[in-house]
Amino acid sequence: MSYKVMEAASDAEVRELGFEPTPRGWRRLGVAEELEATGLTPGERRRWAMISVRGWAALPARRARTFAVAASLGKIKRKDGSFNRISNARDALCVVVRPEHRDRVLKVLGGRQARQWQRDVAAWVAVGMAHRCPDQPRGSVSLFFEPQEECPACHASLKRHEVSPLATRDVAEPCPREFCT
Repeated sequence: MSYKVMEAASDAEVRELGFEPTPRGWRRLGVAEELEATGLTPGERRRWAMISVRGWAALPARRARTFAVAASLGKIKRKDGSFNRISNARDALCVVVRPEHRDRVLKVLGGRQARQWQRDVAAWVAVGMAHRCPDQPRGSVSLFFEPQEECPACHASLKRHEVSPLATRDVAEPCPREFCT
């Protein structure tokens, strides 16, 4: 399918919207092509996150996509504290997202702003799905596979606010008992 573009839009602006020029007009880039443009390796494009159903239900709806990409691109921390490859999902403790991972996440999500990332992290922390561990480098965040009362990485007690899994706003709402017990 070919698209006609307004004369007032520059080529750079049209490319930023996810289109590429063809002899017959502009063509919308597919998902695979958009991911390739982010610089992800083929292995990174196939990564997935081990988030439990309780974890997905605890996340605010607007923040879940960013969480999924961050958990997929971050480094998995093992229960022994190392970042060696895991051979079994039970060996995984959490996912650590450092600033270099954060930058890749923001790029994959279409160049989101760092300020939006901070809001996302605050929402994840509020529901017990993330923690900024003091022993991690500045700007890092540990992501969990399900809501936690204590950080599995640094063992700090987490203060969390229950948020409805159906919430689409940043405002905390009471969580239905069937999701939060």
